[in-house]
Amino acid sequence: MARITLAGESLIAQKQGTQQVLNVARFIFANVPGLDPQSPIDRAAPKPPANQIVHTYTIPAGNSGYVNPNQVVYSSMLGSDIGDFDWNWLGLETAEGVLFAVAYVPLQQKRRNIPPLQLGNNVTRNILVEFTGAQELTGITIDASTWQHDFTARLKGIDERERLSNRDVYGRACFFDSGLQLEKVGQIYRLKPGQAYIEGVRVLLSAAVNITPTSLPTTAWLDVALQRQSNDVVASWQVAFAANKADYVDSAGTQHYCIALGDLTAVAITDRRAVEPIKGPLLQHLAARVGTYPQLRAQATTKDDVDLGNIPNAISDDASSNSSEILATTKAVHSVRVNVAELVDGTTPAGKAKQLATARKIAISGAGTGNVSFDGSQDVTLNLTLADSGATAGTYTKVTINAKGLVTGGGALAAADIPNLDWSKIGSGKPTTLAGYGITDAIPTGLTNKRPQLYAPEPGRHYNQGAMVIREAQLVVATQTHFDYAPRINFHWGDITAGDLAMDASGVLQWSGLPIWTAHNFTPATKADKATTLAGYGITDGIKKGEYGLGSNSAPTSAIDTIGLPGGFHHFGSGSSSFGEYVSLINIPYGSSAYAGQIGMQQGLAEPRLLIRSVKNDAGNSPSGWTPAREVYHTGNLNPQAIVPAGALLVTFSRKLQSGYLRANGAAVSRTAYARLFAEIGTFWGAGDGSSTFNLPDARGIFIRDVDDGRGLDPGRVQGSVQFSQNAWHTHSASTAEAGWHYHPGSSIAAAGEHTHTAPRAMNNNVGGGSPNFTTANYENGTTAATHSAGNHTHALSMVGDGSHVHPVTVAGDGGNEARPVNLALYHYIKY
Repeated sequence: MARITLAGESLIAQKQGTQQVLNVARFIFANVPGLDPQSPIDRAAPKPPANQIVHTYTIPAGNSGYVNPNQVVYSSMLGSDIGDFDWNWLGLETAEGVLFAVAYVPLQQKRRNIPPLQLGNNVTRNILVEFTGAQELTGITIDASTWQHDFTARLKGIDERERLSNRDVYGRACFFDSGLQLEKVGQIYRLKPGQAYIEGVRVLLSAAVNITPTSLPTTAWLDVALQRQSNDVVASWQVAFAANKADYVDSAGTQHYCIALGDLTAVAITDRRAVEPIKGPLLQHLAARVGTYPQLRAQATTKDDVDLGNIPNAISDDASSNSSEILATTKAVHSVRVNVAELVDGTTPAGKAKQLATARKIAISGAGTGNVSFDGSQDVTLNLTLADSGATAGTYTKVTINAKGLVTGGGALAAADIPNLDWSKIGSGKPTTLAGYGITDAIPTGLTNKRPQLYAPEPGRHYNQGAMVIREAQLVVATQTHFDYAPRINFHWGDITAGDLAMDASGVLQWSGLPIWTAHNFTPATKADKATTLAGYGITDGIKKGEYGLGSNSAPTSAIDTIGLPGGFHHFGSGSSSFGEYVSLINIPYGSSAYAGQIGMQQGLAEPRLLIRSVKNDAGNSPSGWTPAREVYHTGNLNPQAIVPAGALLVTFSRKLQSGYLRANGAAVSRTAYARLFAEIGTFWGAGDGSSTFNLPDARGIFIRDVDDGRGLDPGRVQGSVQFSQNAWHTHSASTAEAGWHYHPGSSIAAAGEHTHTAPRAMNNNVGGGSPNFTTANYENGTTAATHSAGNHTHALSMVGDGSHVHPVTVAGDGGNEARPVNLALYHYIKY
């Protein structure tokens, strides 16, 4: 619990006494070593030292509110962008720097959000202070109830209520149609896309997700939780494999819900989801269901089924009916409404109607008279005429008033009307001096020989009746020389004596008992002499002006290769150095004199040359020397534009437009805005609008090929020319189909001319008849003989054609709409 400090109480009294606003301006977070959070708060303790203060939070105008007139509260809200630090001390500080209130707490942690390495936290801390008139003194007008909420608890409650609402609708588990259903594709197990509600937590898979069982057979479980992610709470899930898995709370205090998805074996999957065939919005799904519902009583509902059996069946238009067996129609209700309306607007006078049926007159008599008619339809004004009081009209210095407060008479003042005052004063006007009123116990303004006679009722330094008091001692005599009897001016803050100015018996002015130095007791010529050197003050641990180049226009010459030079400015002229000649440098020491860094600038060059180096460590923990001197590049020795010249091509795996580049897409761009690129490529790729723009090359969808430039692989090509797709010359094997069996009608063989073939006759046989036969003797035991040659001759062959016909040839084809090698599509950009 926070306590107001003693300094805070004093400030409250001061502000109340001077009617000033108390402005509590900031929170202070500190880590005080050894602080016991259970120990009583030390209200007199000062603010912790600077090395223990870990954070200061300025309170915005909207972060302070009042609880009641005597209680105000201040709030600090530290976002996840603040940290890292720990604290156990919390304080409020005013705009004047006064430590106003303090609280001790157990050690707290504040961490900054550093994705993905560290999840930050948000911290809200409030301090309520109570004192009389707190709201009025602080000027706070915001009611704390409008903003003092624990948003972490509030949002957590909202999340839980939403989960429970979903739980009421969907039950413990509800899978929409095939959402998150286990399936096996080839050798891969996976969950189908879709959605489900698990204990009211909505789980959505936008695409199928592969899972890997640890072993088979097993059961797959869906493990679902609402977990914190950055500054949000989101549904998280994972698939676990176990024979049984119950709901549980993890080490971070997060509740997990476990639902069986299915049983897996090497050959089958058993779906264990609680499924509803929902394929769209839930209300549409429910409204679209058709069929018979045996449990729905509406199939034969009567008035008695819904406790309406006492409602009569008869109806009537009669607005005056009083029967409980008859229902009034809208016509009857309308008639009643008309009658009521006429009562309200005064058409029908009745009861407490707005208008009187008969107008009445309101009249006044006595000290005044008047009357007016009133019927209640509108406001009226009554004109009042006052009766005469009996006093004559005129101006009087004194009047007579009766018990009713009315003037009944008047007259002039008489001397008796002004007791104890000289009548002459009435005629001469009001005096302007004290003497004119006979006053003798006051000091007049202007030149006077009168002076106040001041004294104290008792000796001492305390007087609590005013902010500043001038007084003299009472009954001072020569023997009363104690300082408490000295005449003094007291200055007060409330009832606390802040100080007094007095003169002691020896004539020395003193402030709160200590002498004030004047020319009588202090000689500036001898007491305020100042030395001009450190030695003049006896100082031996200071750096003199000019040492190491400090406060001087020149630096000392140093052996700059020496490790351990004092920090400061040095210079090196001509000679051997691993750093450079004619160099002015800054030597930067390290925590150990064995290490250092140097920044040097060579002199006498046309362009500045900046060099840097530090101590290296080649082996173990022993430094072995300086690193090589490296030059720092700048616009004088390196043109950043020259690193990648205008017109250069950048091929990148990123589709993000890079700084200094344009997409090579043929677009027309400004000749002025991209003057360097225009100077390089001009209008070669297009003249744009002919005056203010030019076209970029268009590299989309084509391969880039270097200009042949006389090599002979791609002869005749010039820059910017585009080749369309072609294949290298090649052949294709082909075959013809059979024409099928056929013949050629009308063919003949021409005779070779008449001629004979002779054969020798058998000598030993008589074959009879003399026929020119050539045979054996009765087919028995004969001998064969060759015929005589007929000589060289030919036989002509005539072949008639089969008519025109074809033999089809088939050549197999393949490919797409262009010839291309295996390739990868990347973005092309041009440097401008």
